[in-house]
Amino acid sequence: MLPDGIPTVTVTGRYLSLNDEGQPLSGQVIFRAPGLITFPDYDVILGGPVSVPLDATGAFEVELPATDAPGMNPSGWSYSVAEQLAGVPLNRVYNVLLPAETPAVDIADIAPTDPTTPTYVAVRGDSAYEVAVKAGFVGTVEQWLASLIGEQGPQGATGVRGSQVYTGTTAPAASLGVDGDVYMQYTTATNLGVTNTVVNLWSKSGGAWARVGGDVKGAAWYVASGPGTPSATVPVGDMLLRTDVGTVYQRGASGWESKGSIMGPQGPQGVQGVQGDQGAPGVVQSVNGKSAAAVDLTAADVGALARSGTTTGVAATLTGSGSADPLTINGGPSTTDRFVVRADGSVYSNSLLNTLYNVGIGPGSTPFGGGRYVLGMQNASTEPTGTPASGLVAYASAGKLKILQGDGSTITVGDAQPTAPPPGVWLPQDFGLSGWAYDLHANSPTPGDMPSQAGRLYLVGVPLRTAKTVTQIAVHVMGYDKPNSTLTGAYFGIYNSAFVPLSRSADARSQLPEVHNVGGQIAKITVPSVSLAAGFYYVAILVKGPTTASPFFGATNWTPVGTATKETTSGAVGASTSGVHRWLQTSSTSLTSLPAAGGLTAASFAEATTCYWAAIV
Repeated sequence: MLPDGIPTVTVTGRYLSLNDEGQPLSGQVIFRAPGLITFPDYDVILGGPVSVPLDATGAFEVELPATDAPGMNPSGWSYSVAEQLAGVPLNRVYNVLLPAETPAVDIADIAPTDPTTPTYVAVRGDSAYEVAVKAGFVGTVEQWLASLIGEQGPQGATGVRGSQVYTGTTAPAASLGVDGDVYMQYTTATNLGVTNTVVNLWSKSGGAWARVGGDVKGAAWYVASGPGTPSATVPVGDMLLRTDVGTVYQRGASGWESKGSIMGPQGPQGVQGVQGDQGAPGVVQSVNGKSAAAVDLTAADVGALARSGTTTGVAATLTGSGSADPLTINGGPSTTDRFVVRADGSVYSNSLLNTLYNVGIGPGSTPFGGGRYVLGMQNASTEPTGTPASGLVAYASAGKLKILQGDGSTITVGDAQPTAPPPGVWLPQDFGLSGWAYDLHANSPTPGDMPSQAGRLYLVGVPLRTAKTVTQIAVHVMGYDKPNSTLTGAYFGIYNSAFVPLSRSADARSQLPEVHNVGGQIAKITVPSVSLAAGFYYVAILVKGPTTASPFFGATNWTPVGTATKETTSGAVGASTSGVHRWLQTSSTSLTSLPAAGGLTAASFAEATTCYWAAIV
């Protein structure tokens, strides 16, 4: 309902069919004003098109604001009229003026009928000059125009600022505009490939912007050929058409809601057509270029290989499916002896009598050296590092034959091989170890047991001769009264020669065995798995407790430089010529865990006087 002070014009009309005995037409007439119309005096803003449906008689009636209403913003505009009539192929769109002086008008009186006329019909009235003459003015038009010019009056007062309309894609800034201004926010979004724009209207009052009403947008249509269309980002009210079943959905509060189907029921089956005439009997005239009463094709006629005999001139390429083996040749009715070309291009034969003149291993030409009945190898582009599970790996490197053995060691054929240890000499492998600091028995003529000093880190040097994936280290526990122990922590790990930690255990007190027997016991401690190349490493030992009495770890007595006999206690041992140490200990005795990377340098250590035994399992 419009405020009483806004002048309006009532527009009526009726549409009848031209070629159907004057039957009423159906459809609607749409009146559009230019955007939003503001009436400041009435505190109202008008917007949106006005759609007027035709009734059963083809008539309509609508009340619209006059196009010359005083005080509205903007002014000087006209209505755009769009006729949307069913059965009329060319609907019209034209403009009309609705002045307030004509409060009622029929659309037939103002709609254009001739395409050459303007888009709206203007009814000409008397000009101002003609009105003046009728009122008694005597003179020409020029004299009348001159009579209208009077003396210039004083400058008027500045008018009141009108309301401003702003637009943007985000919410209006607080500093924008003054009270009474309007802001239109356009938000564009794309959902399921369809882009639409939502319009939000803002009004400023009391120095603050506030949204007026809800979102203004038309419903978007989406098309899907099957189920599973997501709805999470789709605005409520949008529509979806399933083309596979004809069902129409609308986005509701909780997802897609079915609104029915536009697909009708299946129609009845059509009438069977008339059977055609019977064709003439077929006669074989020729097969693969052979013309005869009885055609007998050979394997060669169809590009096949004969089951027996000799086939010459064959140049064939077999392309497999990529998953199944493209070629399998069985030596007999069974598959006991067979030759297979596999899907990955490799060749397999389970015959025990394979005979080849030369065998080459390499990407191209293999160096046979002019020999016959020989095996030739290119140098390996990537040398093996993993330990063979059952067997060995032979390969060429720098022109020499190398063999990676099942124990992880590599030998070079032709190089001097390590000799077996003399009788009575024990190696780490004899104890199931990969490397140790020394032979515990040979280098411990006296007990040499020493209690670990709580809170001090000891590093024990261990050489590793071959690459190994390590999950355990070992120490020698000479004695440990575990039930009465005051130990508060025990940590073990592996560091490289630059003091970088490679593997560090959690608190391993539970892994230390209780020992009271003579000779002690080797204790294997689990550490996080780490792959080690051949080289030099340190086994780290750190125990914590209020005393230094428990546990006791096995240690050696070292022969100090310049003496001929071993001491009854360990002595400091200097670095080797390569810069590595056999035993080190930190100056600090208050460590609580194994230091992380960067926590240790050479300055952190002194040569250890307690030379513990340790091993890498």
